[in-house]
Amino acid sequence: MNQRPPSDLTRDAKKLARSRLAGHILCCDPHISDLCKELLHAAKGCRSGNWLLDENTTLQQVALSLLERTWDPTVAADMTNTLHQVRRRIAEFARMNLEAELRFNVSTYLNPRDREVLLVLWGWTDEGSRTLQSVGDSFGISKKMVFDIKERFRKRYVRRKGFLPVLERVLRFVARRIPTTVEVIETELQASGLTLSHVPLERIVESAEQFGLPVPFVLAQCAAVRVAMEEKDVSVTSLILKHARREISRLGLANELQLSEQLAHSISTPIDPRLVKLVVSAVPGYESLGQGWFRSKDIQQTLLPLVVQKVLAVAPRIHVVEMCGAIAYYSLPTKLFPPREVVLRFCRSVADCEVEGEVIIARGRQDPWQIFNKGELAILDAFRAHGPLLSRTQLQDHCAERGVGRHSFRQYAIRTPIIARYARGLYRLRGTEIPN
Repeated sequence: MNQRPPSDLTRDAKKLARSRLAGHILCCDPHISDLCKELLHAAKGCRSGNWLLDENTTLQQVALSLLERTWDPTVAADMTNTLHQVRRRIAEFARMNLEAELRFNVSTYLNPRDREVLLVLWGWTDEGSRTLQSVGDSFGISKKMVFDIKERFRKRYVRRKGFLPVLERVLRFVARRIPTTVEVIETELQASGLTLSHVPLERIVESAEQFGLPVPFVLAQCAAVRVAMEEKDVSVTSLILKHARREISRLGLANELQLSEQLAHSISTPIDPRLVKLVVSAVPGYESLGQGWFRSKDIQQTLLPLVVQKVLAVAPRIHVVEMCGAIAYYSLPTKLFPPREVVLRFCRSVADCEVEGEVIIARGRQDPWQIFNKGELAILDAFRAHGPLLSRTQLQDHCAERGVGRHSFRQYAIRTPIIARYARGLYRLRGTEIPN
């Protein structure tokens, strides 16, 4: 025996001990068991300390045992070569794409024909997963024989589990990106080189379950969109959709941040803003207005679109600040204060208008008789006859002359978006310029 450990053996054992993957590979792994046997034999012959080395020992533990040896094996040069081969094979595993890894893994346990049967059954031949009967018919064997092949693989794999670094990396890759749509994840997996083709995420989940790996996410259907998310978030998605639809149908637009706060208050737990953004984007007819604001083209809405139409009916050309004031005043109880850019996009979307800078211009003249109520028609007529400025008392008297009672006037004056306060006790029609 050599009294001084050869530097090559020590250096290569240290490199293997530092490998993150080596800590997950057991010596019984069928992909590398031939090399592991040599390492185990040498480590048992020259080890020190209380290492208990067997087939369930990891490669990292074997490498650490070699580092703590008190003498060297007579075949130290051969051991150095074996360590080189082990590290090279681990690197080959890590460089595979998912399809190649799963095919290689199944080949380790089954003969070529049985391997193809199992891959077709699991849907890894670009045909999607199939039933036992359809696979049997394709290969000219019975349904029971297909089942027996599946069970044979399961039992062999349970007895000697192989390391699946790419599949585990794919699962971590998805877990770091959730919540997001399944389509985005599938595209990113292919772009990153982890998968060779556009592999359905459902197939990856099925494979992980077949190999006994924990899946750190779930797939759920959110409206017409498939979403990958944490299991705890599944029950929240229906609430997000419900609140989003309610806000849009009630007002005409909604805000992701306000929606998150409402939901957090409702269920007494914080909600991931990314999940809210993802779920609301699945609302049918979703249209982003920027800065977290959105509306839906498919959900019937009456409040704010009608406000925009009414304001444009009295002011076909109006600055966005005036329109923001009308929207904010009309929806004051909900504290809905969208910024200028959002209001411009909203007006362009819900009304027949154009935008020039910060000015909203109606393309056609809206007939007030079609959208105004009785009180608003009286208010409009009063301003056109006696404006541009009227005190509250004057406006009330003029409306009374037009058949609007005192009680009704209070309701109309408070609720209508077509007038704005010019000064204390003085009112004007929105968009009306008052000369100095």
